[in-house]
Amino acid sequence: MKVRKVSSQPSIPSAWVTARVVFKSTEEGGRSTPVEAGTYRPGFHFVGETEGYGLNVEGLNPNPLPPGAEGTMVFQFIASWAKVRHRILPGTPFLLSEGPKVVGLGEVRSVSDEAPS
Repeated sequence: MKVRKVSSQPSIPSAWVTARVVFKSTEEGGRSTPVEAGTYRPGFHFVGETEGYGLNVEGLNPNPLPPGAEGTMVFQFIASWAKVRHRILPGTPFLLSEGPKVVGLGEVRSVSDEAPS
């Protein structure tokens, strides 16, 4: 699937989203290095759609999360929360991208106005 540029329109502050994620292995076309909380900002895409939304990953378990691994990710939308908030519900599947390349997939587990402890 080809994905489009990530949207960066202004919005209200994002809720905290906790999701289960699986990154593709390097051999499957995924990343070649692990991702780390606080520095990783992938694109978020609803399955079957090309428009992307920027994320700021605040937490990972395990941290760092290597290519081909599964874990828990806590993130906030960078600037598109007003546009997507009604669609982010527990069970929502999504794709993670870096530029036009899909590097992982996930499923929303919870959404909260407060940062997870």
